[in-house]
Amino acid sequence: MPVLISAVVLSWGIVAVAHLFGIRLWSQLGSSARGVYGLAWLVAVAVTVLAAVMLRRTGRFAAAATAVVVGALGATAIVTVDWTSAFVHGYYRLHRADFATVGGLARTGELAEARGLPANLRYLAVNGDPTMVGARAVWLPSWTGRAGGATGYAYAGEDEPADLGLDCRSGAYLRCWSLGDGWSWIEWVATPPTNP
Repeated sequence: MPVLISAVVLSWGIVAVAHLFGIRLWSQLGSSARGVYGLAWLVAVAVTVLAAVMLRRTGRFAAAATAVVVGALGATAIVTVDWTSAFVHGYYRLHRADFATVGGLARTGELAEARGLPANLRYLAVNGDPTMVGARAVWLPSWTGRAGGATGYAYAGEDEPADLGLDCRSGAYLRCWSLGDGWSWIEWVATPPTNP
């Protein structure tokens, strides 16, 4: 019994991880990321149903009901969590020291002179390269797609994003969150769905 219930929990955990890293999936796979989501959901539902059927056939009705409840709770939790926010804030906190280094390089003007991120910081931008906005602000894309569509981290330092032409109240953005230390997360309207 515990093995089948564990399989149900694991299968829904995989779906949750796929959603958590949705931004990275979209940046690497484009619209093919929908296939990853679909496969993860299909496997989780199939594992839940198979576990419930197998447990019911062996007369373990309570365990079968537990498998169904665990599956339903997993699916409910996955569709109610804002995975974009979880990824954005978690990734920033996890790599805060490296973001601070990039912010320092932008503040001193070294980033503009170097014309790129140092090799050990390239992972912060999906294409490995920052875009300078003005003299001391920087944009680190996490996803770029159609013209006018992108998501990523923006460093404005002491300035407000609006001072850089990034007015989060203008309605031109889907999301704009302040992360602290001069960093913000910005999504243009044309971004992909991160939680289909």
